[in-house]
Amino acid sequence: MIKKHIISISGKPGSGKSSTADRVAELLGYTHYSSGSLVRRILEESGLTLAEYNRQAKSDHALDVRIDQALRDLRDKEDIVIDSRLGFYWIPESFKVYLELDIDVATARIFSDVGQHKKQRVTEITEQANLASASESVRARMLEEQ
Repeated sequence: MIKKHIISISGKPGSGKSSTADRVAELLGYTHYSSGSLVRRILEESGLTLAEYNRQAKSDHALDVRIDQALRDLRDKEDIVIDSRLGFYWIPESFKVYLELDIDVATARIFSDVGQHKKQRVTEITEQANLASASESVRARMLEEQ
């Protein structure tokens, strides 16, 4: 049996999943798929903001099912790198990488990225005025996602 070359990179918010996946895909000549991009596309198709989705997802899991299926569908591809907190779960045969980073460093990375518009992050961080309030927001998000 020939194995497909699929790498899933997961980790906490701000740990560098996207940046790492971009670089690994570039070095290997693989295609990079981002769960964040999948979510943004599905939310756009559904006409929802991230905040609306988060409220709705507490009781209605229909969009979660669509997002999960979009990740599972990547199992049919070869030579790919996926950045997703749950990619390893939906594609268990992937080579799994987990990035661990101190929460304060991760929050500073997210806050800096948003402030410099380096990434098209759809997050509550964009509404935060300072690093301390951004840190509270990231911690609350992590607890909610558990």
